Amino acid sequence: MDNKPKELSAAGSKMKIEKRNLVSIQTVFRNTNVPSTIDYFSLDVEGAESIVMADFPWKSYSFKFITIERPKDDLIQLLVRNGYKKALNITDWGETLWVNTKEVLLTQVEIEDIVKQYPNAHSVVK
Repeated sequence: MDNKPKELSAAGSKMKIEKRNLVSIQTVFRNTNVPSTIDYFSLDVEGAESIVMADFPWKSYSFKFITIERPKDDLIQLLVRNGYKKALNITDWGETLWVNTKEVLLTQVEIEDIVKQYPNAHSVVK
C-alpha cells in the first residue's frame, strides 16, 4: 500500500501488530441499503483500491461518477470492462475521474465544457 511500514528503533523494539475485522464493500452496501445506482463514489484507500474493488458486484451496483487516486492497471482494466471511461486527471498527484458510459450520456466535448468550469482541474483525458 502507499503507507510505509513503521521503522524499528535502533534498540530492536518490535512493531505493534493490530488485528482488524474487515468486511467487503458489498457487505457494507447491502447492510446499509445503498441504492443500486450511486451518483458519486470516491475511492481512496491508500493504494488498496484494486484489492477493495477486486470482487466488487458490478452487476448489482454502479456509479455514475467515481474518483480514484492513482488506479493501478488491473483496476483500470476492470473499470473499462464494466463501462467506465476516464474523463479527467483531477490533480497532478493522480486523482482521476471516471464516468459510467451506460449511466451518463455525455460526449467528450460535453465533459470538456463541464471541466472548463473548474479551473483547478489538472487535465482532460481525450
